[in-house]
Amino acid sequence: MNDLWYSGQKFNNPRIMLDHCLKNARRISLNNSAFVEVTPVKGLKLRSQFTYYSYQRHGRYYEPGYLPAKKENEGGYASRDEYDDTSFSSENTVYYELRPKSGHNFDVLGGYTAQIKYDNNLSITGRGYTLDELTWNSMAAVPDKQNTSISTNHTDWTKMSVFGRLNYNYKERYYVTFTARYDGASNFAANKKWGFFPSAALRWNIANEKFLQKAKWIDELALRASLGRTGNDAISAYRSLAAVGNSTSGYLMGGTQQLAVYPSRLASPDLTWETSDQYTLGADISLFDGRLNVTADAYLIKTRDLLLTVQVASQTGYTNYFANAGRTTNKG
Repeated sequence: MNDLWYSGQKFNNPRIMLDHCLKNARRISLNNSAFVEVTPVKGLKLRSQFTYYSYQRHGRYYEPGYLPAKKENEGGYASRDEYDDTSFSSENTVYYELRPKSGHNFDVLGGYTAQIKYDNNLSITGRGYTLDELTWNSMAAVPDKQNTSISTNHTDWTKMSVFGRLNYNYKERYYVTFTARYDGASNFAANKKWGFFPSAALRWNIANEKFLQKAKWIDELALRASLGRTGNDAISAYRSLAAVGNSTSGYLMGGTQQLAVYPSRLASPDLTWETSDQYTLGADISLFDGRLNVTADAYLIKTRDLLLTVQVASQTGYTNYFANAGRTTNKG
């Protein structure tokens, strides 16, 4: 295969890259889960579950110094990257149900969950390697250290929740449900990490009323109403904190490029949960042994404290910052 463009300039054709460049990738994934469940008395259930997850990625790449498009004495190019992602989670619940003959049925659930997740990333690249046989196994062996690039990253976050739920129904006619969550996420500001999210729902199963018992063609006829609040924490770790950057691509001083450290992001000291309040009315109808089924819902969702990037005057030295700003409404 020819290594020359029509202009006479050399290039690395696909066959040479395939035969002489080395690439090695390894992925390791581990997911373990164990639980203990105990029923000390009838209707009471205790459960504790623990989960461990680990993922590792190892990448290697090497271009030898003799490729056609290489300049004279340019040497080889090598890169290595190491990444690991680990999480631990624990979920503990207490459940109790009561089904007396009186028809007043209820169950209650309470629990606590916690999750810790962290990841690390290391990437090294270098140009100018003179001994191709070493490939990526001697990343420090470059004559000029300015031809080496190193980047590292570490993140960790924690989430915790305390929650409860109560279900009640009377003879499968009238249903009531209450739920509540108290959630915390480490990616919010120090004084704004926790949010409270309650909900309630009612359901009337009209098909089980005495005045419809002779209507055998009605399988289900129910009306529903609910209201509740949910939270959104879908932002990156440390997003509420100010950040700094660094660079070595500035001015030369004493014949070398100096390291510069500079503020790169404004802090968001009041960053907290984005919350949505939803109100729903609905009906469920099933007729003629399930041949005709209808479900109808009317809803209204009001979302506040949206997690948004807000523009600021560039004279401040920044162009934007992250904040809770704005409201939206959806209905249908």
